[in-house]
Amino acid sequence: MFCALLPVVSPLAGVLLTIPAYQMLRAHATPVFPERLSRRTIASERLAVMVRRVMPVLRFLERFTRPRWSTPFAATKRVIGGFVLLLGMCLLTPIPLSNVPVGLAIVLMAFAYLEEDGVLLAASLLMALALFGAAAAAAAALWSTYSAAIWIAR
Repeated sequence: MFCALLPVVSPLAGVLLTIPAYQMLRAHATPVFPERLSRRTIASERLAVMVRRVMPVLRFLERFTRPRWSTPFAATKRVIGGFVLLLGMCLLTPIPLSNVPVGLAIVLMAFAYLEEDGVLLAASLLMALALFGAAAAAAAALWSTYSAAIWIAR
């Protein structure tokens, strides 16, 4: 999840996020990855380094999260899957630094889902909706610029 915040890695993270997001959207009981990915291993030293780096951040975030605003699990799973699928596609955009708010929204959404914190989940969903609105505004601006350029060229 945190790798979605890195500029070069974010397109790969976006593609990899589509697999579990699609499975959540389809309400699969457990995640199933392609066999080629499932067979890959991570060296214990590298895993230990990653855990050591992430633990202070997780401890800090866990001070603020607790189970609040419980939601129906199956419906929440599908909604989160849909949002993560769309946000994962947003990670594929080549606009510099556009991956940072998208990656942050995915991380907050995942953390809220795992901690069953409905307040944080609602905040992260609102953040995702704001990002979708900003993306729609940017697309509209690009389309109008393109249309104006075509009109001027004639």
